[in-house]
Amino acid sequence: MNHFYFSIQLIVLSILGVFTQSTLAQGITQTGMEVDKKQQKIFVNYRITDPSPIIYEYDIQLYYSQDAGLNYQGPLQYLEGHYGTQIIADPQKTIAWNYLQENPNFYGINVRFKISATFRKSVLNLKSTEGALYSLVVPGWGNSKVRFLKHRYRWLGITLPTYAMVGTGILLDIKSKQNYEAYQQALNFEEANPLYEKANEQRKWSRGLLWSGGILWLGDILQVAWKGMKNEKEKKQILEKNNTFSPQIGLKIAHQSGTTVGSLSLKF
Repeated sequence: MNHFYFSIQLIVLSILGVFTQSTLAQGITQTGMEVDKKQQKIFVNYRITDPSPIIYEYDIQLYYSQDAGLNYQGPLQYLEGHYGTQIIADPQKTIAWNYLQENPNFYGINVRFKISATFRKSVLNLKSTEGALYSLVVPGWGNSKVRFLKHRYRWLGITLPTYAMVGTGILLDIKSKQNYEAYQQALNFEEANPLYEKANEQRKWSRGLLWSGGILWLGDILQVAWKGMKNEKEKKQILEKNNTFSPQIGLKIAHQSGTTVGSLSLKF
């Protein structure tokens, strides 16, 4: 392998899904390439442009062609740097490809590269354990802060039954006390006995509903806190994975810049 001629071409394949105006401005742009014969690596530099206020995670895949783009092979497996899942938008991204590990017959002539990416909303948009405070105030509310809900107001499925049980329990407790007071003021047994039994029945139902509503409310707070802890762990993983990748390049063979955009598709 005495001679290398590399050309990088990142081609738009398809854009799938329904996008807002801001997400249409998303793009992957190749910014350069370097070849290190000593390490037997090719470094593909690129940037992800995403002006949307929503943070997206990208699943970056790299492909290559040795016939000037007629046929591409991949996704490539022997990679380092910013590839795979949990990649976020940044102007300085680098993928290092161990080309001989991938293909011992790689000869480096008429080579073109293509980056493909799917993307989805990132956990970086979500709350961590502090999301439990929302459920402490309103049962179910925290779920909308620590999860991407398919339906916007799905969390009300916890709010409404919790409030119904707690509210009915409080109302029955008030009725029970009123009937007990009436029982104490009754003038005869025939009048007092029904009031006493009714007060006891309402008290039992009140306690049961309050306990059930309280358990549901507490359970929601705990599960939101647990999901928040998982979010925090995943956020740390994303930030670590997106740290600056600064490879030590030995003998530099080529450097080339491009302007075209990689393919994007949206994961729901």
